[in-house]
Amino acid sequence: RSEEVASRQPHGPRRQQERGQSVGELKSEYDPAEEIKHLRDVVKQKDRERLSYEKEVGKLRVLFDEMAEAIDALPPPAVEYHRPRATKVVTPVTHVIHLTDWHEGAQQESLEVEGLNEFSPAILREYLPNFVRDNLDWAELHRKSYTVNDCHLLLTGDYLSGGIHDELRWTNAYPEPVQAIRAGELIAETVAMLAPHYERVLIDAVTVDNHARLTRKPQSQEAGINTWNYPCLYFAKERLCDFSNVTFNVHEMIFKLVECGGRKYLLTHGDRVRGWAGFPYYGLERLASREAQKRMKQALAESRKAEADVGKVTGWLFDRVILGHFHAPLKHGKYWIGGSACGTTAYDHGEGRESDPIQCSWMVHPGHGEFDCTDWRLRRNQT
Repeated sequence: RSEEVASRQPHGPRRQQERGQSVGELKSEYDPAEEIKHLRDVVKQKDRERLSYEKEVGKLRVLFDEMAEAIDALPPPAVEYHRPRATKVVTPVTHVIHLTDWHEGAQQESLEVEGLNEFSPAILREYLPNFVRDNLDWAELHRKSYTVNDCHLLLTGDYLSGGIHDELRWTNAYPEPVQAIRAGELIAETVAMLAPHYERVLIDAVTVDNHARLTRKPQSQEAGINTWNYPCLYFAKERLCDFSNVTFNVHEMIFKLVECGGRKYLLTHGDRVRGWAGFPYYGLERLASREAQKRMKQALAESRKAEADVGKVTGWLFDRVILGHFHAPLKHGKYWIGGSACGTTAYDHGEGRESDPIQCSWMVHPGHGEFDCTDWRLRRNQT
C-alpha cells in the first residue's frame, strides 16, 4: 500500500512538468529580477493613474447629470410664424446665425484701451436681444421675396471667459462655474427669442475651444467634456427641452461637419490654427487644405467599395470651414471667421489689433449658396 501511495505522488521533473513550471519560473515569480520588479511597479502606477482619471471623469458626469436634473425648462411661447402659401421664390432659404466668442464673465475697462471699447456681462445682455431683434427684422425683410421657414444657429466656442490665464481669473466678474451657467442662460434666451418666428430652429454647437478648457494646456482626447462648455451647452439644451420646434445638437469634438440649408460646413473654434509671422491666414489655408484632403481620401475610399452609397461618400466633403477665435470677421472662399461680442480687449490693444463687437448671419439657398452675408455691429440699448 505504501508503494501505491508513493507511486501517486510525482517526484522531481515529473512533478514540475505536471505543474507546468520550472525551477527558474518559480524563482522569477516569487523573487523576480530588479528589471521585472520595476516594470511591475510601472504597470501598477499606470493602473492607479488610469483609475484616478476614470474616477474624475465619472465625478464630472455625475455632477453634470445632477445639474441637468436641477434645471427648470423655459416655458415655450406661442409660435407666431406660419408657412406662407406662396412667394416669388418657391425654394425655401435658411437663415443662418453664427454665434461665437461671447466671453461671458469678462470685463474690459474703457480707459485701459484708450476708449476704443468697453465690455462687461451687463453690456453683453444689452447686445444679444438687440442682435436678435435686428435679425428678426432682417428675416421679415427677406420674406417679402423668399420663403424663410428655418433658422440654423452655428455655435463655435468661447461662450465664456474661463480662467486659463491668471489675468482672467483676477479680472473676470465671477468664477468659471457661474460663467458657464450664465452663458447657458444667454444661449437659451437667445434661442427662445428666435423660436416663435420660425417653423424650425436647429442649433449645432461644438464644445472644444481654448477659454473654457479645464486644463492649462490644450488636450485632444476627451477635450469635448473636460471643458466648462459641456455643462454650459447642456444647460441651455435642457432649458429648451419643451420647445417642440427646436433641435439642439451638442458636439463634443474639435471638428464637426454639419449640413446647413443644403451646404456642408466644417465647424471648429479655430484655436488649433497655427499662425505665421503673426497672421492666422497661412494657418487657415493649411487647415482647410488638410481637412479637405483628409476627407477627400475618405470619400474616395468609400467610392471604391462595390456597395458605395453616394450619400455616404459625399458626406465627407464640405463647402467651407466656419470658425471663430480671431475676433474679427472675414469671408474667404475656403473659410468664414465670425466676430466676437467682447470687441477689442487689452490684449488686442497691446498687439495693435482692433475690432468692433460683431456677430454674423447670412441666408443660404440650397442651389445658389450663401447670400446677404452681414456682419452685425452689436449695439447697446438707446438711452
